[in-house]
Amino acid sequence: MSKQPYSAHHSPLIMVAFVGFLFLGLPGQSANATSNLVGAGLANCWLFLDQYREHGNAHRDQYMDWSLGFLTGFNFTRVPLGQPTKDLTRAQQQVYSHIGAHCTENPSDSVMEAVIDYYFTQPNVPAE
Repeated sequence: MSKQPYSAHHSPLIMVAFVGFLFLGLPGQSANATSNLVGAGLANCWLFLDQYREHGNAHRDQYMDWSLGFLTGFNFTRVPLGQPTKDLTRAQQQVYSHIGAHCTENPSDSVMEAVIDYYFTQPNVPAE
């Protein structure tokens, strides 16, 4: 039996810290000061697509950093709830293209919705 990296009584504090992080903006996110308050994941898909069309991959790191952090945090919060976690070993290679495909089909969604959609397409980590 493997030891948990944290105790269950810390999970509410961890969840508050994680949610707070999600709503912090990333430096250099855009010229619009308001968008710096919400984080890349709360951007609408149409904005993601416009930025891609206008600037190519210039914003890729911002969306990748947010997405990988969100996926890791989402997995982390499922452990104390006894819910299965997802195998994210291929996320770094797949999530950005998944966001693009999801946003093309659903331009009124948020980037976060695209990332959540990606999350639930991944296989569960096998139980120990």
